[in-house]
Amino acid sequence: MSKTKKKVKKITHQDLIESAARWLRSFNAVVITEMSGSGGWNSGEIPDAIGWDDGSITTLVECKASRSDFLTDRKKPHRSGIGMGTRRYYFTPEGVAHGWEVPPGWGLLEYKNKVWHPKIVKHPLQQQFKNWPHEASILCSALRRIGGLRKEGVSVKVYQWPTKNTATLGVKKGLALKINQEEEK
Repeated sequence: MSKTKKKVKKITHQDLIESAARWLRSFNAVVITEMSGSGGWNSGEIPDAIGWDDGSITTLVECKASRSDFLTDRKKPHRSGIGMGTRRYYFTPEGVAHGWEVPPGWGLLEYKNKVWHPKIVKHPLQQQFKNWPHEASILCSALRRIGGLRKEGVSVKVYQWPTKNTATLGVKKGLALKINQEEEK
């Protein structure tokens, strides 16, 4: 009888982002991954995934595939101050972080066994203050990228079309749009 070791795939940052986006699309009208805003409101914060409900409530998910990445990231000023997200979560592979280690008000999600819905380890507090100008900047940047910087502006009438770009904008009812990641010039 030979024993074979089961190969365990290392969970990557990209695996976490894709899982976070699927989870966010289950309860948000719009989901954007890995996109920075533009203009004077850019705080240096580039969310791994952020979702907007039908109103002004946003859910931010920061994905950390390693313990060292998590420990370094939680020291950033916008993690304990005014950052993006009405609700803020860290999302890590199982066992990488503990609920008591996240900054005050933050929640913790765990990725386990390729289940698309992360396990909520700790619920976040709803933030009273957030960087809403940067959130708006990201939404406007996404619309400009979709519209191709046309002089006449952007009118959203079509909700799904193909492109070859990498960021994902999820629209309610599970439709996904790809958005150009190149910065506007």
